[in-house]
Amino acid sequence: MKRLLQIIIVACSVAHVEASWWDRVRDAVMEKTELTLASPDLIQGKVIPQKFTCIGKNIAPALVWRGVPLRTKSFIVLVEDRDIKNRPDAFVHWLVFNIPAMTMTLEQGGTALPKEAVQGKNSFGTIGYRGPCSPSGQIHYCHFSLYALDTMLDLPEGATKQQVMDAAGGHIIASDTFTRTSMMGDPIID
Repeated sequence: MKRLLQIIIVACSVAHVEASWWDRVRDAVMEKTELTLASPDLIQGKVIPQKFTCIGKNIAPALVWRGVPLRTKSFIVLVEDRDIKNRPDAFVHWLVFNIPAMTMTLEQGGTALPKEAVQGKNSFGTIGYRGPCSPSGQIHYCHFSLYALDTMLDLPEGATKQQVMDAAGGHIIASDTFTRTSMMGDPIID
């Protein structure tokens, strides 16, 4: 195993392979493939800054991940609020699928997506990110999820969460979710 790692290191240094690819190879060789999703914009234990909500700039926070399984062909990013009362399912704030396997980040704003990535329909009935918009003083929890798939999905732009997750069934090889608190009327302003 060590010899294989040495060969890969030499090959990568000669070929000047980008760091994200190298990180995936190193993690896979070292059997370190636990998929983890994070955001430098959303601090654990803090309320989501207004910049990322409906009363702020309403832009998507940056997302980063690592520990990608080698069989990954694409990713799904899903941002949803499961606290909406009188609603049988979660409220989708953002749905992006067919994010290429070599992608390890989505930039803040959510507009500079890889060209292969496709956005699904959110629960506002539109395409793209729409931030949390909980009633003033009410605490809601936004769940940010990443799914690694062993395939690309044959779905059009505007596909619903149900359509995307149905198509992904049996193809999810890893996933991770983190949760952040949303509360309108909070004094945090970015």
